[in-house]
Amino acid sequence: MNIQPIPHSSRRAQVTVTWAAGVEGAESVHDVIELARDFLAQFTPYEIFALPQACKPPAKIVDADDITAYAFALMRHQCAEGAHHAEMIRKMAGFFSHAAHRLAYLAVSDSREGGA
Repeated sequence: MNIQPIPHSSRRAQVTVTWAAGVEGAESVHDVIELARDFLAQFTPYEIFALPQACKPPAKIVDADDITAYAFALMRHQCAEGAHHAEMIRKMAGFFSHAAHRLAYLAVSDSREGGA
């Protein structure tokens, strides 16, 4: 997981959080999608281009399905023997796996609130 701090603004104060903390603090699907877009934006076009085809991110992250599908693709490649660009893929897989987990949590929370 990338532990570099990211700027996170709120109405109350400017704080610095890690990517993992940002995902954990996301309160909506939209928040997770925005974080995923910001996470990918930290990589240069050259870094993205150098990734194996199976690990290239979607052209645009639009919804939760894009995040979970990409997390699965990264994990599948990460588990393959002899994976190239292992460090970058590991960071990306960690972030997107965490984001997919948070999306699942938010979906369950939403369904419980809607059914109550």
